[in-house]
Amino acid sequence: AAAAAWAATLPLRADAAARDATVAGTEAESVTEIRRAAALAPWESRYPARLGALAMRGDDHAAAVDAYREALDREPRGLAHTINLGRAAALAGQEDLADATYARLLELDPHTPEILVEVAAYHLEQGRTDRAEALLGEAVALRDDEARWWVALGEAREAQGDTDGAADAFTRALELDPDAEFAPDAEGAATNGE
Repeated sequence: AAAAAWAATLPLRADAAARDATVAGTEAESVTEIRRAAALAPWESRYPARLGALAMRGDDHAAAVDAYREALDREPRGLAHTINLGRAAALAGQEDLADATYARLLELDPHTPEILVEVAAYHLEQGRTDRAEALLGEAVALRDDEARWWVALGEAREAQGDTDGAADAFTRALELDPDAEFAPDAEGAATNGE
C-alpha cells in the first residue's frame, strides 16, 4: 500500500519540484528543481522542455538541443518540442539536425499554415528561397490573412529575382496591414508595383 501511495503521488511531487523551481532564487536552483521534477516523472515532456527554455534564455543552444531531444524522447509527436529542437539546433549550428527536425515537423503536420511558415522561415534563413517560397505559397493558400506571411513570401520571391511576384506579395501585405514592416528593397518593390 505504501508503494502504491508513493507511486500515486509522483506527479504531485514532480509538480511541487517544478513549482519550487519557479520560485527558486537563482537559475541554477531552478535547473536543479526542474531536473528533480524530470526524474520524478520520467514520462512528462514538459520538464525537459522547461530546461530547454532556460538554456535558450541563457544562449546555451547545445544544452537546449539536449533538453528538447529528451522532451521529444518523452513525447515523440510533440509539435512544440519539435519546433523548439529545430530552432535550438539551427542556433547551435547543427544544420543536419535542424534540417531533419524541420523535415520531421512537416511529416507530423503538413497542413497547418503556422507550421508551414515556421519551416519556411528556417529555409529562408538558410538561403533556400525556393523551398521557402513553396512553403509560404502553401501557407497563404490555406490562410491569406497574415500580412507578415505575405512579407516573407515577397522576400523569398525577391531573393529569387521574381520582382513582379514579390511586388504582388508586398502589395497584399499592405492591403492587410498598412503598417506592415518590410526590408528596404521590399518596400520599394511594393510601391513600384502599384
